[in-house]
Amino acid sequence: NRAVLNMTQAQSWSWVVALFEPGGKSSPDTVCEPGHVYAASLHFSVMTITSIGYGDIVPTRVEEYWVVNLFQILGGCCWAYIIGSACGVVANMDPYRLEFEQTMDALNYMMADRNLDSDLRVRLRQYVRASTHIRHLRGYNAILDDLSTTLQGEVLSATTQKL
Repeated sequence: NRAVLNMTQAQSWSWVVALFEPGGKSSPDTVCEPGHVYAASLHFSVMTITSIGYGDIVPTRVEEYWVVNLFQILGGCCWAYIIGSACGVVANMDPYRLEFEQTMDALNYMMADRNLDSDLRVRLRQYVRASTHIRHLRGYNAILDDLSTTLQGEVLSATTQKL
């Protein structure tokens, strides 16, 4: 008898029972239908993962759960796209910094792959850091090479007047 009582108490603490039994949501949906329980659990999971919250307005029918789940997932995807796009813009704001970081990553990979000693690694990193300005100038020259000779002259004139 005690085991049956503990089982009954455990069932009364279940979210499924709390949701579908009298005193829970008012809906003709039933706990006996696995699709109804799955829709409710998916709704709770998506609300938790997307940080949408639990709110005062909740679906009461299984059809509402499916529609709400769809919109929550679509909203979460849209939000992820927006955040990802913003991060991409911020990450690419300084193309020379990005190039430097990629060069350092490639250098670190090469040094590990070739198993170079630590003193040589330090000197190589120092050289790459010190030559950053030279790489910037090479990049500027590549841009200038794509310009017409007239525009090249104007840029030269504008930069030498500042000196």
